[in-house]
Amino acid sequence: MSSLYPLAEVGIAGSECPDGGYHLETESVHAEIVDDEVVLTQPANRAMPLLCCSD
Repeated sequence: MSSLYPLAEVGIAGSECPDGGYHLETESVHAEIVDDEVVLTQPANRAMPLLCCSD
């Protein structure tokens, strides 16, 4: 069984790794770090990125 990390704005952003942590679901979301913030962008809606605070 695998745990998923879903976000309402982008869908499934990550899935649990058997070795610990999460893997980015690259089919659902593109992630980058900009000025100490994580920016998630849904490929279907590139005009509306989601900013996530890293604090």
